[in-house]
Amino acid sequence: MKAKNKSFDLKNFNDPVVLLLQNFFNAEKTEPKSDPKKDTKEIPKAKTASIATAAMPAATAAAAQPIYSAANKAPLFQPQNDEKRFLDLGFDAKKAAELQKNRNSETLYRSLKKCHQARHSPQSFPSWQIACLSGDPTAIQKCITEQELSKETKDKRGANALHWVAASGSISGMEFIRNEFQIPFDSKNLKGILSYAAFGGNILAVKHVKNNLSSTAIPEKCDLFRLLKNAAYNDIAFVEEIMKLFDINPRATLDNTNLLLYAAWTGNVCLMEHAVFKLNVPTTSKDKYGMNALLYAAYSGNHLAVECAANRLSIDLKSKSIDGGNAAMHAARSKNLATLKYVVEDLKIEPAETITDNNGNSAFIYGAVQGTVEILQYLRTKLGSTLQENTLKKALQMAKNNDADPAVIEYLTNELKPNSSNAPTAAAK
Repeated sequence: MKAKNKSFDLKNFNDPVVLLLQNFFNAEKTEPKSDPKKDTKEIPKAKTASIATAAMPAATAAAAQPIYSAANKAPLFQPQNDEKRFLDLGFDAKKAAELQKNRNSETLYRSLKKCHQARHSPQSFPSWQIACLSGDPTAIQKCITEQELSKETKDKRGANALHWVAASGSISGMEFIRNEFQIPFDSKNLKGILSYAAFGGNILAVKHVKNNLSSTAIPEKCDLFRLLKNAAYNDIAFVEEIMKLFDINPRATLDNTNLLLYAAWTGNVCLMEHAVFKLNVPTTSKDKYGMNALLYAAYSGNHLAVECAANRLSIDLKSKSIDGGNAAMHAARSKNLATLKYVVEDLKIEPAETITDNNGNSAFIYGAVQGTVEILQYLRTKLGSTLQENTLKKALQMAKNNDADPAVIEYLTNELKPNSSNAPTAAAK
């Protein structure tokens, strides 16, 4: 990391096409029923604890199944059927209640959960994006009627309504957008739509897009790694179908990145174990940045993925990326305090001021650039008087140069004020 580098090279691990959950939900395998009552009927209990079982026939059933770790069979997610689940994603009570009333609320929740897992802030999404992520033509039509959505509407990365509805996995939603705006799948502005569809987790939707794309629009082999990475946010059965459909080798894709690394990147514990124990992907796998499954798991913000990499897969706890970053540093930028605490307190990987990467940056600097105030406060307490004033100054400058969270910049600014109770003493300067 260089203070003058606006891009901050560690951010390059965030592929802009990646939109959105780990294996918490089985993806929609069929289109939502037109009768909303049929989508909310009681779902029978799962007969097996395995996430790799065949998908149930309805999206609601997929979302209602408790998901289990292949390692310890402990439930990772208990299904909810009220607005509280949207509150947990950062929405206020009024908005959460509104989202719960969406006809495709299960699909919408899975999509927004994926956004949250991929380090986006769903509560900041405009109405048209949320409507598209629900895959509900009625909600999309409302945005069009209220002039919140048009053919020219795009997000800051250039993705339009068809991209976003593809990410919901809804065929009916995609066809509604295509017919409404007359957008062909092979249009020049639809680059990467297969990856968006892969993120949706519905193999029928992926096939629908693939069959409608012109032959020149089908990704080359070198581009399929993005598609596999997005697919890794979903369940094992879906990922297997994607690899078969596009003839993807799980052990080697672009830049030495493979299925195990993608699974760790997305925090998909069951897929990590499946990649190693069923598909024989080597646990020693590293990409061109020197990132292995432990480091990506730390970055993913899922402490269960870190536990899997460290204990089940026995990956070296002293692992470092090519720039010298260790698990504590990558966990500091995960935006998840529980993950950082697990790395520091359970795996005993110290975030000490004296432990730095090749550019002299400690875990505190990593947290300043891509972490949260909560993470910095934790590290501040752990480091105590060993935290140097120069480190705080560097952290503030790096945070400003790399467009860090404004709350982080404010926190660091206050920490450097002479009257701050936490300001470094003369001995620590």
